[in-house]
Order: sequence, then C-alpha cells, then structure tokens
Amino acid sequence: MSDHDSKELTGFGGQFYLRSSDDQIDQLRRDYQQQVLHWLDTTDGTNQALTQKTLSRTREPGTGRWFLDSPQFQAWISQSPNNGTFTGNLFCPGIPGAGKTIMTSLVVETLQNRFGMSDDFSIAYYYLGSAEGGTPRADQVLRSIAAQLIMWNKTTLLLDKQTHKAVASGHTAKTSQVQQLVIDAARSYGQVFIVLDGLDAFEDDDRLTLLQWMHDCQNLLPDHQNINVFATSRNATDFMPLRHDVLEIRAHPDDLALYLHHKLRSVRVVQRDPKLHADLTETIIERAGNM
Repeated sequence: MSDHDSKELTGFGGQFYLRSSDDQIDQLRRDYQQQVLHWLDTTDGTNQALTQKTLSRTREPGTGRWFLDSPQFQAWISQSPNNGTFTGNLFCPGIPGAGKTIMTSLVVETLQNRFGMSDDFSIAYYYLGSAEGGTPRADQVLRSIAAQLIMWNKTTLLLDKQTHKAVASGHTAKTSQVQQLVIDAARSYGQVFIVLDGLDAFEDDDRLTLLQWMHDCQNLLPDHQNINVFATSRNATDFMPLRHDVLEIRAHPDDLALYLHHKLRSVRVVQRDPKLHADLTETIIERAGNM
C-alpha cells in the first residue's frame, strides 16, 4: 500500500475510519465491508430484498397515497413532531387481510426513492412472515438489520474501537456487538430507518427482546432520534416498550376503488355496462368499510 493510501485508511481516537477517495481505497472499503458481513454471519438481507421486489410487483399502482400523506407518516419520515411530539417510531396495526405487508413494501420503496442517493441515511427492513425456514429469532433479525444498514450506505463506516477489534478477531459477532454495530451505523450515517413487518409472527419473547434492543439503541444515541422504527402487527399492543405514534392500516376506499377498477375491467359483462361497474364498486367498498 502506498503512503497516500495509508493516510486514507486511518485509526485515531479509539475509532476506525474507512474513506473512499479512489479505486484502490474503494476496494479496501468493500473488502472490509465483506469482513464485517462475514462477522455478522447472516445472508438474510438478500432474501429480504427479493421479498421486497416481489411485493412491489404485486402492489396495485397508485394505492397507499392516503397512508403516505397522513400526518403520522409524514412526521415519521421527516423526523418532525406530530401534534407537538416526536417519538421516532410509527406502529401500524391492522386486521388480517388489511394490507399491512403490501403497505410495508410501499414504505420501503418510498424510503429507497427518497433517500437512495443520500449519504446521510441508511435503511433496513424485515418481513417476519415471509422468512424462509419458519419464524426467525430476534437475534437473526437484528443481524440482518445490521448487515443491511452497512450494505445500503456506500460511504464512511465509523466503528467503535471495540467493535473493530471484534471484527478483526474472526469470531462470529455476539448479540451485544451486533447491537453496537447498529448504533455505530446510526452515528456514521446520520439517520437510520428500520422497517419491521408482521411483529405478530414472532414468539412473545423474541418480539419483546428485539423491541427492547431497538429501545436500547435509541436511548444510547445522544439525541434519541437517529433510529426511526416502523412496524406492523395484527395485535394493537405489540409495539411496547417503544414510544410511538399509531396509524392503523385498513381497507381504504381509494385503494379499493383503484384495485376494483383494474380487476373489473377484465370482466366482459362489466366492461359493457358502466352502471354495473359503478354499482359493484360501490357495494364492495361499502361492505369492506363495515369489516
């Protein structure tokens, strides 16, 4: 390594900096990133990305605007107070079939589109009900989250000195070290968004363990606002112990109208009868609203 390169890869003040300035240094960053991922011992990030891609294809275009435009979601994504308070967390309960997983995919896509080119943000998500091999354990989800946060942001990774030493040791990361890595990511990237779909798929102990870890990570950061958590569940009480705003996911008339418009236009008898189309749409939306 040249003298110039040595200056670019430096450690001081008990911390380790990895900077990108040219192709050689960028390769060093990627190699170190892979070393961290190996230390985390997870491949779940790839599976989650495939699930997100599938859900995005399934979602009816134009649906979910009411959700994205809501004061609760706007406060969460912009990290600003809603009604004078800001918790950093948004919990979205909903009955089975309300569209929680599809709405979650819209949230992830919105985050990716909004912050995809920014060096100050990192995003991680997990579809608990879509995990291969059954319901995951809390530790597995935390490792996936940490790995995704590292993979999402391609710029500076600032690690705590002890975390850097643990990565270099070659041993698989302990849960406490993975938790510290999430904190390091939040400090490095400025703002972290974590999206969890289907908390009800967890066993009670795993759900509470993961949320307690998220709570601890938030409290260990100086301004308590570097990590924003979004989660869905069938059960309205599944988001404790995190302080949070609530936005229920439900069958919204606008979404139903869009969905029915696209589905009914393929039915010939309905195509020829605009009044029948309108009557069917109105009846279905009315009945859905009574669920």
